[in-house]
Amino acid sequence: MRFGIWAGIVLAAVSGRTAELKAGELARDQFAAPFVRTVMPDAPRSIAIPLSSNLHVAFDAEKLRLHTAWSGERVGLSGYVTHAQQNPISQVRGTILWSAPAEMPWSTSSNRFRGVSTKGGAVTLLYDLGDSHGWARVHETPSRVMAGSNTGIMRRFEIARGTDAVRMLAFAETAEIISTNAHAVVLRRSNDLVLLHHSGVGSLQAGRGSNGEVRITANLDANTNTAPQVFELVTVVCPTNAEWQVIVSELAKHSPATPNLSAAHPRATTPVPMRVITFPGATTPGRIDGNESFKREQVPIPKELDALVGGLDWLPGGDLVVVTWPGEIYIACGITNSLTNIVWQRFASGLHEPLGVKWKNGSAYVASKAELTRITDTDGNGEADLFETVSDAWGFDGDSHYFAYGPAMDDAGNFYVSLDGNTGDWRAKWNVPLRGWAVKVRPNGATETIAGGLRSPNGVFSFGGDIFCTDNEGYWIGACKINCLRPGKFFGYPSSTPHPQENFDKPARFDPPTLWFPRKLAPSASGATVVSDTRFGPFTNQLLVGDFFTASLLRVSLEQVNGEWQGAVWPFMKSFLSGVNRVSLGPDGKLYVGCLRRGWTSSGPQEFSLERLTFTGKTPFEVRDVRAHRDGFDLAFTAPVDASAADTNAWNVSQFGYRFHSKYGSPEINHDGKENSATPITVTRAEVSPDKTRVRLFLSGWKTNFVTAVNSSVRSETDAPLRNDTFYYTLNQLPK
Repeated sequence: MRFGIWAGIVLAAVSGRTAELKAGELARDQFAAPFVRTVMPDAPRSIAIPLSSNLHVAFDAEKLRLHTAWSGERVGLSGYVTHAQQNPISQVRGTILWSAPAEMPWSTSSNRFRGVSTKGGAVTLLYDLGDSHGWARVHETPSRVMAGSNTGIMRRFEIARGTDAVRMLAFAETAEIISTNAHAVVLRRSNDLVLLHHSGVGSLQAGRGSNGEVRITANLDANTNTAPQVFELVTVVCPTNAEWQVIVSELAKHSPATPNLSAAHPRATTPVPMRVITFPGATTPGRIDGNESFKREQVPIPKELDALVGGLDWLPGGDLVVVTWPGEIYIACGITNSLTNIVWQRFASGLHEPLGVKWKNGSAYVASKAELTRITDTDGNGEADLFETVSDAWGFDGDSHYFAYGPAMDDAGNFYVSLDGNTGDWRAKWNVPLRGWAVKVRPNGATETIAGGLRSPNGVFSFGGDIFCTDNEGYWIGACKINCLRPGKFFGYPSSTPHPQENFDKPARFDPPTLWFPRKLAPSASGATVVSDTRFGPFTNQLLVGDFFTASLLRVSLEQVNGEWQGAVWPFMKSFLSGVNRVSLGPDGKLYVGCLRRGWTSSGPQEFSLERLTFTGKTPFEVRDVRAHRDGFDLAFTAPVDASAADTNAWNVSQFGYRFHSKYGSPEINHDGKENSATPITVTRAEVSPDKTRVRLFLSGWKTNFVTAVNSSVRSETDAPLRNDTFYYTLNQLPK
């Protein structure tokens, strides 16, 4: 921007970011960041931007309007993530200077938000306007300006390529028009004056709406060439008449700088010096315990980090990407080497309660409440400066429970996000699109529904060529479970539109899950990871699944029978320091467990933790996996069994199921529907393999669509008891 000194009036752009940020400024203070995504009144997809320490604006990414400008403190965040409160609405703390009506300000017929750039220290809002020429790219950059002794807000608009004639509602409020021309309008409100000045292409026009309010539009004539256009709007609130004529006169001398739409987010060819904020890790790891097979270590976390872990993934070089529920992304550098030499770098901030991350081709893909975002460091300085909206196709009305989980990714590069159908009052809504659905997002952003009927699917992951999610018990959902997200499936919870409204209160069908979790094992299932490294012990190609409430991990072995997935679950490890939310197997063959506790109950005592499990080399005596046959199970053990395995009295088998009903959860029911009961299943024979590592159980009286509980007193050949003497197999299909 080019500004000068005009007749004693200094018009200076002031960035909301300082040259250097100190670590202490970040502790629970989102405005050390250039912006924050949040919910504000009438604008659930808000972006709050500090223009200085005491001047702020908020932009509505759904309606593409700068909806509020105020002086005072930063926006007051609210909700579970900040104060463990259910109300998610963030409030203005200060004096509102002006606001905009809750309507689309642009006259174009099709509009879409594309993201945010923070390149160069300013926050630039990126969006497209659709007209007869196609899509016209817009960069809108708000900044603070000083006009004499008065503070103003300038909005710079750069518009690419030719466009039809376009109108933008620049201001609307009950007021008296004092002065108006093509470039300046002055209004008198009850206690002050508001001055709007337009420079660059187009002009201002003031009129009155049907309700009597003054409506000021910025009008851009049709642009028949492809050259970018630029115009700037300055809004100044003046307490008296004394200065406005001088300010208008001086503003008229200003010409906007030539537009450069590539400048907001180019990919730099030469990295600039790193300015990312770093936190040396604590030098002393926390608790070290576990068991003889798996050592558990507490990863030290700097006190400045509000590290409620929402997502984990890995950089190609082996550093851990940690997304936090309060909206930040950190890189834990050197975490696979020594827990005493970790350096934490803040990569990004300002996200809206993200609950997952996938690193791909140099960018972090993060699912937050309002969208799937691609987050990139374009200039190579270690700090993200481009936040691109990949998809915001789902509805979001600001409900505190409307989380988005993921993404998971398939081999073709498509992303999958599971969307919470539950609400703050624990009842579903039909009129908020795609709630309770899993969606597929193609690399170009095209979004389609996959499966519906999801309540709180806190964990979406890929396994065996399919996409799965966990889900949590509640109304219509008898117990926590794992669902295979194949097209057309409906998993029981009333889904939002496009689910048929006539089936909303009375779901027409229920597709069984891949696996049920008995409530005593998992009342609050969360994220999962695949054990893909033999260095983590004998459970390769199985899943480790978290549970929030019990602060524990479960082990799951899945198999396909007649093309459908089903399998068994065992306890794996208990007593994590906080509610287990995300798990990820590292490139070092160790398991990293991210935990949090705020707003929901967990047996873990701490607000958050990050813990690491290492296989000690001592294999536990366990049933390693299970395969179903038409007449029973084939069990594989981690060590040879003793002679007791052939005794049918060493086995106790039963079956139970869950009701599909509108009540919250379900008791366990037997074959006859009796509550809090299970049907005994007869073990007719038990055959031990020649190498003693497998046992074939022959069963009588069992049925599909029930959970089969298998308890055993079998011991190993060296007289060791089973570490976990019971597993639970969800029997959906019998092999044909």
